[in-house]
Amino acid sequence: MNLQSTKKLHRLITTQTPTWFWLSLVVFAAALPRLALLRTSSVFHDEAWSILCARLPVWEMISLIRADAGEPLYFILLKMWISVFGPGEVSCASLSLLFSLVNIVLLFIFARSLFGDRVALVAALFFGFNGLDFHFSTHIRFYPLLTMVSILSYFSFLMALTRERSIAWFTVVSLFGFYTHSYYWFICFSQFLVLLIFARAHIPRFLLAGIPVALAYAPWFFLVFVHQMSGYVGTYMETNLERVDGIGGALLMLGASFSTKHSIPQWSGLIVLCGVGVFLADTIVRWRKDRELSKERRTALMLIVLYVGAVGTPIFISIEKPIYWMNHYDVALIPISTILLAYMICSLEFGRTAKIARAVLCIVIPVLAMPYLRWELVTKMDGDRAGVRELALDLTDDDIIITTGLSYVQTNYYLDLYELQFKELILYPPDLTPKRPQYLASRFKRDPQSKDELLSYVTDLAEELEPRAFRRIFVFYKEDELTEPLKREFDSHFADLGQIPVPQHPWGPTHDKILVYGKKVESSS
Repeated sequence: MNLQSTKKLHRLITTQTPTWFWLSLVVFAAALPRLALLRTSSVFHDEAWSILCARLPVWEMISLIRADAGEPLYFILLKMWISVFGPGEVSCASLSLLFSLVNIVLLFIFARSLFGDRVALVAALFFGFNGLDFHFSTHIRFYPLLTMVSILSYFSFLMALTRERSIAWFTVVSLFGFYTHSYYWFICFSQFLVLLIFARAHIPRFLLAGIPVALAYAPWFFLVFVHQMSGYVGTYMETNLERVDGIGGALLMLGASFSTKHSIPQWSGLIVLCGVGVFLADTIVRWRKDRELSKERRTALMLIVLYVGAVGTPIFISIEKPIYWMNHYDVALIPISTILLAYMICSLEFGRTAKIARAVLCIVIPVLAMPYLRWELVTKMDGDRAGVRELALDLTDDDIIITTGLSYVQTNYYLDLYELQFKELILYPPDLTPKRPQYLASRFKRDPQSKDELLSYVTDLAEELEPRAFRRIFVFYKEDELTEPLKREFDSHFADLGQIPVPQHPWGPTHDKILVYGKKVESSS
């Protein structure tokens, strides 16, 4: 072996190998809590909706997605995944888990290309123990995929801009982004801001790269996206809680914590904001002194503009026309916030004091995610699964099941998963599917004629079932304006045989009990 080969081997062992070794440890450590969370809760409504869409033929799936905020890419991938691994809870959730763990490696590669190994390892650590990513890493939804395309989009964008690499990667990733989630528009706008501030000469180049993306996305945009936005921007579905929670989550960036509505302190989000403030102040002082910024500082300023643009755009829109579910959009911004925070921590100076501060922060920030992890592990969130399992112990071919309100999607999922046999399944209200229940519930509450139609349907249903042959009727029930008429009519037409309690789901139970009815026994005079 010659001297040059020896030097290369020595460099590989002393630099690259330890870096990848430490990254492997981070990924392994981050995988443990995610595996612990794998299906601690039963499939929630939105997750069951994802599985329902993925199991349909493609054209039916696309029709159903019109009522969702997502785009088709995740559902197509989930469809392929289910065809190989089956529709079980763990198998479906494992796709999101895989995305989440791959994202740690992608984030490391992204951060290392910008700021080197040390920043990349710290960023990977922060991302690996991010509470919001914990939450979505085992959910059967498109959010881990949205995080992935945001990492790849920012990565390919900055590589094409700062190092003038090929822009083709950016074009492909952008197309994937638009077909992953409608909120990808905000990421693109933040990138345009960077071009406007730092690289106006590159604007024509990126606009040309966007032409094939626009052409490929145009069919979906006109057929589905416009319909989605009419339902998710400034409609009756938006509430003050969602608006405050969404803007608050976006502002604080959820550096390593979780959403405000779960009462988990967002201290790490505040740390991100304080770090950005300190970094900007230090950068201004350096620029006034030297009139020149290092390449790393300039790149960090670009990240801050990406961060401000991606967060500020939906906030600005929300002032006039609130955006629903904006708090979920935070998953696309975790990569920028964690890289920024890691860079600022690793940029600390002052000798030994800086080393101690870095070590403390690298321990404290992941620890801030632990309250959420504990909350989900110890909270009973298996109500839908538990309810159907208990029902399965006594269900026969002569029983009728009525699913109500939000319960119908996940109830149907578990009935199908456990291959339970029963006489008939009735959806209540009758036109509940394929519409999302929120739309339907709001229509019934706002429209007096719809209420009259509902009351008439309930009466007819009870009178129709009364003379028919059946053993029992099981009603998945949650008390509200839609289900109260059903209970009132069934109480008068059938015998109350009791109820099966269902553990309350902290996010809002889809049903909190299963009512059991039977034939009335006529008393002899």
